[in-house]
Amino acid sequence: MRLPSSVRLVASLALFSTATLAMTVARPMGAQSLPVIETLVPLDSARRITVISPTLVTRLGLVSPTWPVVGAFREARLYRIDGGSHVLVVQRIDSTVARFSLDAAAVSSLQNAVGVGLLAQGRGGDRLLGAGSGVVVSQPAGNTFVRNQTFLGLIAYGPATAALLSKSSAAAAAGGYFLAAGTSFFVAANTVKGRVVTRAQAARAAHGGTRGALTGLGIAAIANADGGPGWGAPILAGAIGGTIAGFHQARGLSDGEAASAGFFADLAAITALGIGGSTGSFEGRKTVVTYGATVQRALVAAKQIEEEKGLSVEVIDLRTLSPWDQETVYASAKKTGRVIVAYEDSISWGYGAEIAARVADDCFAWLDAPVKRVASTDTFVGYAPSLEDAILPQVADFVRAYEEITAY
Repeated sequence: MRLPSSVRLVASLALFSTATLAMTVARPMGAQSLPVIETLVPLDSARRITVISPTLVTRLGLVSPTWPVVGAFREARLYRIDGGSHVLVVQRIDSTVARFSLDAAAVSSLQNAVGVGLLAQGRGGDRLLGAGSGVVVSQPAGNTFVRNQTFLGLIAYGPATAALLSKSSAAAAAGGYFLAAGTSFFVAANTVKGRVVTRAQAARAAHGGTRGALTGLGIAAIANADGGPGWGAPILAGAIGGTIAGFHQARGLSDGEAASAGFFADLAAITALGIGGSTGSFEGRKTVVTYGATVQRALVAAKQIEEEKGLSVEVIDLRTLSPWDQETVYASAKKTGRVIVAYEDSISWGYGAEIAARVADDCFAWLDAPVKRVASTDTFVGYAPSLEDAILPQVADFVRAYEEITAY
């Protein structure tokens, strides 16, 4: 009896499956593939170096044929494969992995070269290694570099750029801040894509950037910078210049060497800030606008408070009231951010009230505190000396006004 073709096809497939299963079961166990175990091998006799970075290759003087890697890479590790052979696993900049097979002679030559390089560094290479950590201190740290630069963008590059654009408009200042902060992230991210950035470079770049910004701040204070751009320019230049200098200075340095290399940056920042502080360029600066009999009392009070509390006061003596010297008053107000208007007339409806109103209107963006007035009380002037002292502004009134506007 002849079977239909469909039945014959099913029977053939079943026979083939049965034969394949039988061959699989009958295959010897030794012919099946087993997992390959790779064990990390230290590269020095003290068993501390397990990772080779480009910086360490340069510092140890590893060259071909002892060092088989050609081109840029992030890190390399040596592994021993079951059976006695070795392989050097290298991670490239683009995250691809290259493998170099090494025989026993090549491994011995590489380990000897590492040992010679460590001896040449002195103290067994302790300057290049974390003591007892088994970690090379010059490992790549691209993520740390990007994070540090983004933070610098938020606290230094952004605010300085906003200060540079502050006289244009509020929108321009805000846009400048976000542009500078965002650009710092993208520039840092692009930098680590094309090269290896070590932990030493990340640390020195951040250190140099912050110290550069502080140095710029001190320079602006010493120069009595007028307004936002006068402060923003030196701070931004110092931050960017310090970052670039620190980044390039740290090439080839270990973490310990990088940490000790920041002395001059610290010294520059401390010196600039110290000079600025000693000249009263920071807290305590204020402007006193006065005329007539109150000029002498304002000067006495300014000298007194400077000697007692180190507060600096600029006293402007108006020689005319119509016109009055707006240009000088406004320039001082923009520089100090705190203004006191003193006059011997009644505090209400006096001429000084008009000056205070003008300063508040025209210099509002530069003020750090409300405009304060020191004047006579709204009463008739008594003839008794004690009453006169209580009604008219005295030195003690000026000192109290200086302290109050400084504390605001």
